[in-house]
Amino acid sequence: MRTIEYIYSRIEDGHDQEDFEDDEREDDERKGDYNKDNNNDQSDNNNTSLFRLSQSIHDLDLGSDFSNLQMEKLEQKSILGTIQYKNKESYFKITNREFDNVFVMKLMQEIRDPNICNIFYYGPVNSQLNITVQEKLLNYDELIKKMQSNQEYQGNSIIRTIILKTLIGCLHALKCIHNKGIVHCDVSVHNIMFRMKTSCDFDAVLIDFNNSKYLNSNQPSILNYKDDYTPQDPNIRFTVKHDIFALSVVIKKLMANYSSVCEEICSDIHFEEYNIIPISNCMEKMSALKYSRVTEVLDDIVSMTI
Repeated sequence: MRTIEYIYSRIEDGHDQEDFEDDEREDDERKGDYNKDNNNDQSDNNNTSLFRLSQSIHDLDLGSDFSNLQMEKLEQKSILGTIQYKNKESYFKITNREFDNVFVMKLMQEIRDPNICNIFYYGPVNSQLNITVQEKLLNYDELIKKMQSNQEYQGNSIIRTIILKTLIGCLHALKCIHNKGIVHCDVSVHNIMFRMKTSCDFDAVLIDFNNSKYLNSNQPSILNYKDDYTPQDPNIRFTVKHDIFALSVVIKKLMANYSSVCEEICSDIHFEEYNIIPISNCMEKMSALKYSRVTEVLDDIVSMTI
């Protein structure tokens, strides 16, 4: 798998796409030696290639609405940072175009929904990399810190509210994209953030659509899915049921992560701890792939007294 800095250093050294295809064939013959050499050379090349990438990002003609780009974090398949968009601090993400669905991302850029991240810009950095610029949102810790200063939330009520808003908000987000013929394919705890509406109210927001695909498309299955968020049946992966199943895993992980009585996932005691017993049956059906559409889940939740 090509890391971002490796791809960029190869492009800057004059290697084109044909070279990359040759590399892939050669990798099968010399994978062991290549991995050893690559690990030794990685630290030496990182600073140079990242500096070059930083310069290219700064040189992008994103228009007068964008300024003050700051690189903050390097991951294996992406580079993250902040940028000013219309005088508002926003996030950017650089990804390998091999993993991106350009047509889906262009469609997502047009969507404005309270539970879906606003994408301001999506386009190429060069022949191999794309940049996504999106609104800046709150992570879980930032949200909890804000809510703790509000006297309306006491004890477990903050986590309870986060769990319920995450469940219902993400269901609405999935309903929106499914209606447009898109499946997210990468719903996870880390791909949900939050937007403040008022000083005491917020929306859960679904982010990161770089792995999304069209429903019933013929494109190859995405390889970098997360095992613990993915149904075992390969025929269900990358479908509506996959998204619903993954959201059930998100809720179970949140309940376990913030529990003061039990850290074990799927423990029934969590529904009692957070006073959300009515949704336990719904969660069981989501995990068992009993729902074919998000609207069925929402109908069940609406009928509950939570």
